[in-house]
Amino acid sequence: MSPSGKRKPSRRPSSSKRAQPSPAAPVAAEVEQDLTASDFPDLPALVHYVRQGRCALFVGAGLSVGAGLPTWRQLMERIVLAVTPFAVAPKALEQLDAFAAATTRAQPDVMNPLAQRDILKLFTRVLGPVRGRELFSDQSGSIDIHDGTAYRDAITRVRRDTAIAQELSTLLAAGKFPELAGYCRDLLGRRRFHDQVRHELRLDGDIPDVHQAIVKTPYACIVTTNFDSLLEDAYALWGSRGVPKAPTGAELAQLGTLLFDDAFFILKAHGDLDDESSIIFTSEDYRRIIHSNPAFQAMLTGILLRHAVLFVGYSLSDPNFRLLLDSQLTIFNEQVPPRYALMESVGEAEREILWRTAKLRVFSYEKGQHEVVGRFLRALASRAGDPPASGASPESRPPAAAARTILARPSPARCFELAIGGSGHRIAIELREEVPGTLPRPIWSGGSQWPAWPELRHGLKAVLSRVDVELSDLSAIGAHLQRSMPDDLLRHLDQMPPETPVMLSLAPQTDTVPWEWLIVEGSPLCLRNPVVRRPTGITDKARGLRLASRPLRALVVGDAGAGNGSDVARLPGAAKEARYVAQLLRERDATVTSLEREEAVYARLVSEVMEGDYDIIHFAGHAWFERSDALLYLWDGSVSSSELASILNRRPPTLLVLNSHYTAFAPCGVVLDDRPGAETTGPPGVDRPLPPPLGFMGLASRSGVGAFVGCFGGAVRDDSAAQFSIEFYTQLLAGSRFADALYSARKATTNVNDTTGLYYSGSGYPETVLSSGSVR
Repeated sequence: MSPSGKRKPSRRPSSSKRAQPSPAAPVAAEVEQDLTASDFPDLPALVHYVRQGRCALFVGAGLSVGAGLPTWRQLMERIVLAVTPFAVAPKALEQLDAFAAATTRAQPDVMNPLAQRDILKLFTRVLGPVRGRELFSDQSGSIDIHDGTAYRDAITRVRRDTAIAQELSTLLAAGKFPELAGYCRDLLGRRRFHDQVRHELRLDGDIPDVHQAIVKTPYACIVTTNFDSLLEDAYALWGSRGVPKAPTGAELAQLGTLLFDDAFFILKAHGDLDDESSIIFTSEDYRRIIHSNPAFQAMLTGILLRHAVLFVGYSLSDPNFRLLLDSQLTIFNEQVPPRYALMESVGEAEREILWRTAKLRVFSYEKGQHEVVGRFLRALASRAGDPPASGASPESRPPAAAARTILARPSPARCFELAIGGSGHRIAIELREEVPGTLPRPIWSGGSQWPAWPELRHGLKAVLSRVDVELSDLSAIGAHLQRSMPDDLLRHLDQMPPETPVMLSLAPQTDTVPWEWLIVEGSPLCLRNPVVRRPTGITDKARGLRLASRPLRALVVGDAGAGNGSDVARLPGAAKEARYVAQLLRERDATVTSLEREEAVYARLVSEVMEGDYDIIHFAGHAWFERSDALLYLWDGSVSSSELASILNRRPPTLLVLNSHYTAFAPCGVVLDDRPGAETTGPPGVDRPLPPPLGFMGLASRSGVGAFVGCFGGAVRDDSAAQFSIEFYTQLLAGSRFADALYSARKATTNVNDTTGLYYSGSGYPETVLSSGSVR
């Protein structure tokens, strides 16, 4: 019997942009001499807030301009050129109109009065050789030079573009960028407009050094209105653990604990360039994502009330932010946390106005001397990084990592995404291909009926807690899933290249079904292709990207007991597995902390997870569930999934492996006693509301764990479970990506009579690596 009084199975399943980040350059010593307290009297107070982890940095477009990216005005000027490529100067248009009038008088009944050669010559002279060729190219939307109306069509196109360009120039001069962006998007279409923005904001050079100063400064969080990924890339290049969580404003409704978690994050308030739906560009976007988004308003209010704020590269002209600043002054009788801004050429009068209206203290520098921004931020990094005064405790700062460097960010690889959502009695399915550097390519989309639910649950119930299950038993369930799929989709799945990664993007209604077993070309999908689940309900950027460090640090827990401080229910196989995993890691020069039996007490585990800054956490022991929580058993108690998530938030590992039963999720065939909805006959969410999710997969992923492995079976063979872990770590430490190592471990522990490998599920980034060796 388990410690909870429920029967347990006889045995738990045992066991970037740059190739190499450069080391951080030292902050220049002369910085301290450049910026003194006499220059900026409020600087010491700001340093104090930053050092304590109580300052939020607001970053605007001015900082990205230093990397060669365009300002708002420059970006819109380029988009206007894309919208009106054949606009000409008024004088050139007058000449073209005069020529057209003369030609029409001479030949009033001829649609195309000039020869093709003369037409090309005329418009090339007016537009220039490049735009002249584009006007008559073979691309969609160009004019067919062989058509009888080519001459008049070309003149009409030039007149239209010129008239539109003149109108848009008026909006540009007035600084009405959101209105202008909305009009241009309507003319270009959403896809072409987004592609144009991506093109203009593509970084070709290096990340400016000023971003290194930001990375080295212990800000509590960063809010940026920029679409680009300069900040995330800077943290990957110069940070100690990879890319922090970087949700967009549109995602905040799913991230209500972001401030409560007290972990560093980057809020991309106006969206991310890689997510078209999140971008706030037009007036319509402001209404849709900001003004009608209570989560966004609440999050910004929380940030502004909880932290001192430093604005850099920010014009403070955003009406939404000014409204928040002003409303807080009114509500709290002007008693708000300190606000600072580094701004260009602010005189005494404007400084006084900003203090009166926004309680904003301004650090001003002379017009055009933008190098002061870099010196200021480097000075702030240097001073805030000094040892705090006696008694100070900068708890929010990450641990020092001077002796460790992060591994290179793995390069994305080609993969397929199979998205399955539930809506009533039907499922919605999409199949896409993802190729690095391009937008996802839709392959198939449609819907289908749910698999026959009672039969699916009954079949799973029969195999989840037995160790003598054969491959044919699980293949029968995979065939049951296959029969629910449309034939056209199955043909596309059959055409996917074997061994190419497949990402499962599942909705809460569908994530308790083992889609890994879906039969494709006569085999379970996870034995044909490396299959990894995408975390449900949260994007990759909102989770952050935890990169492994060198040398690796690992916490390995083996046979931690059954929560009752006794030798009953010993798991010698789990202990053996943990020792072997620790040995493999030490052979790779990893620093390993091993806990077993009496050492694996609750207080020690919690302390290690919270303070150890581990790249890898591996657990092999007893696990179970109680109503809405999954449990890992320790020598003197247990730790629940919700509690583990809370202590992982600050320093999540790159890899978390929980090698025990039902640690990934509890499949829909598991009978959960009196848990609401356990015995419903309809699909999830139809007869009754969705029950709380069990297992550790979802909570671990939302905590920022880079890659997670758990089991969704009730019992597997001890020797095969250990073999799974050994094969998995052997491949990872040889340089394989997470998805490929998981695939190898599944295949190595699955045969006709042994189905151990099929009970393991992985979630997170398929490209995660633990070694700087060659990636297969």
